Amino acid sequence: MSYNKQLQIQIDEFGKDKDGPLNPYEIADWLIRKGWKPPLKVELASLAGDITKAMRTQTVIDPRGRKVRKKHVVGYKETLANGEKIQLWLWYDVDIAPPPFMFESFQQRRGRIADACWQLKQDSDSYNEFHNKSIPIQVYLDFREDMEERSMSKNYPDSSDELGGDDDVDD
Repeated sequence: MSYNKQLQIQIDEFGKDKDGPLNPYEIADWLIRKGWKPPLKVELASLAGDITKAMRTQTVIDPRGRKVRKKHVVGYKETLANGEKIQLWLWYDVDIAPPPFMFESFQQRRGRIADACWQLKQDSDSYNEFHNKSIPIQVYLDFREDMEERSMSKNYPDSSDELGGDDDVDD
């Protein structure tokens, strides 16, 4: 059974007596108190995830005063000698990244944003159709006004910890 499936079973076990939202930190605390120990591969992946977040949220101010990401990522599919396929994420510093790498990085990031928007549409449409007995919740996916607002304000709230959000969960 996969590690992810094992976690899903434990999450369901934890949530049996809950009638509200689940807090991942409470579940983790409960698992640790039960003696749960993730495999070394999972601990390594967790640390790599922390490193990824640190790179994704590292920013600099460009000569025009814009806060921009310092590190950029491109995902590559690799096939190991044993035939196993893996996703490899390679990062470049914006100061030394070649244009073809940056082009691919921007295209992949845009694709992840589009995928996240598509999933949001599926989730909201399904919720409205099968669970919402009230006025349907409208989710607008036209971001032109959002971009205009942000470009007009140099004092836009700092969201460096949120840079990427769902669009970069895999980097």
